[in-house]
Amino acid sequence: MILTEILLPEGALENATDAVENFRWLVDTTSPREVLWSPDGIDEVVNLYFALWYEGEVNNGGHAQFVSNSDNQRPIAIAAQNGLRLIGAQPYERFVESTIAWTQHHSDEVARVLNWSELPLFQPPMLTQLDDLFFAEKGDHRVRDYALAWLRLSPRVSVVPKEAFNEAVLKHQAKQA
Repeated sequence: MILTEILLPEGALENATDAVENFRWLVDTTSPREVLWSPDGIDEVVNLYFALWYEGEVNNGGHAQFVSNSDNQRPIAIAAQNGLRLIGAQPYERFVESTIAWTQHHSDEVARVLNWSELPLFQPPMLTQLDDLFFAEKGDHRVRDYALAWLRLSPRVSVVPKEAFNEAVLKHQAKQA
């Protein structure tokens, strides 16, 4: 388990952007890279991290960017899918499931997506369709909105005063080392 306690500064749970940015910073700061980037699909914190990472990748370049920047590593996609399930973001969970299925059956197109010498990034039609579905869904609820609702209810979240947040994270980081 990466974090037994999720520390967030006062006010972070008032809006999705603050909650997500502080959560991601906490995980990035306190988690050993080799542990974070070798997900087993079980750890809730890692799964939530990759659910939010998925959202960021698709927002910035579509499902092709998600596949490319994860180097088509199935454990990362599964962690994202599990994180989306954890927070109740079923539509997005289905998009990741479809992405995983597509990558398993289209190795030639996946190779083109992973080929950085082919810029702009190759956008397979199926992944473009998933992008369209993602952005249509995003109009109702973003992944980060689901994450905020989950964080507000999670017994693992501890809110600390803003002025003490950085120090609390550094102490948490020292415990993880």
